[in-house]
Amino acid sequence: MKKILGVLALVLAISGIASGGQDFLKKITVGTEGRYQWKDISSSDEDSTPIGNAGFKKENRSRTRWHKTISGTINLSEEWGVGLDFSFLHRNQTERKGNDRTREVVFTNPGLTFYKDIKIGSLDTDWKLKWFNEHTELRKLYSGGVAQPTEKRTLDDWNEFLFGPTFNVKLLGQDVKVVTELVYYNVKNGASGRHFLPAGSFDKKSRIHGWGFDLGLFNKGKIVEGNFGSVTYAVGFMNRFRDVSGKIDGKSAPSNIKLNYTQNIKYTTPSFKGLSGYLSVENEWIKHTGRGGWENEFYIIPGVNYNTKFSTGIGEVTVSPWMSYSLLSRETSYKKNREDKKQSFERNELRVGVNLSLNLK
Repeated sequence: MKKILGVLALVLAISGIASGGQDFLKKITVGTEGRYQWKDISSSDEDSTPIGNAGFKKENRSRTRWHKTISGTINLSEEWGVGLDFSFLHRNQTERKGNDRTREVVFTNPGLTFYKDIKIGSLDTDWKLKWFNEHTELRKLYSGGVAQPTEKRTLDDWNEFLFGPTFNVKLLGQDVKVVTELVYYNVKNGASGRHFLPAGSFDKKSRIHGWGFDLGLFNKGKIVEGNFGSVTYAVGFMNRFRDVSGKIDGKSAPSNIKLNYTQNIKYTTPSFKGLSGYLSVENEWIKHTGRGGWENEFYIIPGVNYNTKFSTGIGEVTVSPWMSYSLLSRETSYKKNREDKKQSFERNELRVGVNLSLNLK
């Protein structure tokens, strides 16, 4: 709650300074969301397979999450074309092993992004200065489903600052979005800041600092569109270099590049009185160059959206309830030094939420 109030106070202070009598708040969105997860492995049968479609059983429940979000856009300077996006996520998470709770944690994620468009020759660039924090705190432990006396403590904390331009170029006849960012970050306890080693694994058991560079290439478009709806695609290649100041056994820790390669195909139905559905198929391949092995995540997710709008004296309000379900969600990892080198498991997750947005006049 303190972080929520702090971020809102900062946003309002910036807005008050920047407004100068003009309409400074352009859009604000609030949302709430519930996530209910089952793993396809029975807590009562340690030899049961983690692959299959055994979800929606009490014994397979693994996690429940409640999200509360607020985000928006502020026009800091009409003359200079400077804006600010702000966001805040608060998440309560209850972890389970079947019918028994195991622990409760709270996750917070505030973020600020200052942006300005700059034309360099014939190239249009979007410069951004970003900051975000991810903080996870243990609130309660359980034993046999019974709450135990628990001292609140920080499980991980991650601050990151990013600065750089985004621009579009032609590559092999395709419009490609290029993201470049210089990065400074600091992490504590279980957080890694996209390095392959968490802060708690270093000799110095305190906050660890590092720097890095991000280079991303993204392309998306429509495959086909008609009365039946539309089919779109998206691909992304994100490369995140990280160097860290910490030492392990007295030696400097190695640098790392985290490779994220994603592919997505999505079918969206025609909208009928604000109601539409979709089917999304996505694959993400992840590798840390600082260690052996890789990870792969494959999803098939159907969902339903509904949108309704109405006008008020200060702007247009949009109400958007939605629901999605991971029909298939398989995570596979490979580690050459592990006895069982390749492991896979599946999970099912039902998500239900509603967003309320106001676009101001």
